[in-house]
Amino acid sequence: MCCTQSSTRSFRSKHWHMLDYVITRQRDMSDFHITRVMRGASCWSDHRLVRSVLCLKLAAPRRRQAVRRKKLNVPKLRLEEYKQQLQQSLNAQLAPQTSESDSAEKWSALKETTYKTVSKVLGFSTIKHKDWFDDQDAEARSLLNAMPSTRISWINDKTNSSKKSAYSRARSHAQAKLREMKNRWWQHKAEELQSAADRHDMKAFYQDLKAVYGPVKPCSTPVRSADGTLLTDKAHILKCWVDHFQSVSNQPSNFDDRVLDELPNWPVDEELDVAKYVEQSIR
Repeated sequence: MCCTQSSTRSFRSKHWHMLDYVITRQRDMSDFHITRVMRGASCWSDHRLVRSVLCLKLAAPRRRQAVRRKKLNVPKLRLEEYKQQLQQSLNAQLAPQTSESDSAEKWSALKETTYKTVSKVLGFSTIKHKDWFDDQDAEARSLLNAMPSTRISWINDKTNSSKKSAYSRARSHAQAKLREMKNRWWQHKAEELQSAADRHDMKAFYQDLKAVYGPVKPCSTPVRSADGTLLTDKAHILKCWVDHFQSVSNQPSNFDDRVLDELPNWPVDEELDVAKYVEQSIR
């Protein structure tokens, strides 16, 4: 959170104290354009009026989202065997509808039957996070599989320097090749991203970017409760913050209103109501 405050300095301790402030979230700082401390005509109080000019952006009403179904593994239809199997299953499942049912019921039955049949035959697509090792799995594993044999041979005969040298060479060769493969993969991905950006194809650009870094998973920062228990659940964290601010902000006031009657009454300054005096003060 960020805040803009009005502070005063104590005459005795010479310390600055924050009295009045405007507090907001860090993400909402762009909505606060001007924040100023307004000094009043009365000098008996250290408090100041803090004024902020805001530019609020109202969020659009959220639409109700339809229930999303799992994505079907449609690329399997490129194979002829899946095409024939799906056609036979659909012919067997899509029986003629009765004439008594209306069009809405017919469409609902057709949609559900088709989706269940296709999901049973084709299955669902799985999203895999591809990186440099997965794309070059065969070559990378062949390099890694060459090291264990030389390492085991050297461990069984530690006094043999030639076996140790053979293991060191195999390890250095594998590390150098893997590093080269990784750099080559990153260079290829960078070229794909740059090509998509040059074509102004933002869909392909963000798809490639998401494939490299993976989707962002929102998470909540854990906090500790008053008794020291670590809270990780989002609902418990929000309740803990609510209890904290209620205990800090909602404090009973011990102020005696009779003190206001003991304050001296200052005479009314009639000159402040004159338009000429106001214009001179502004200048």
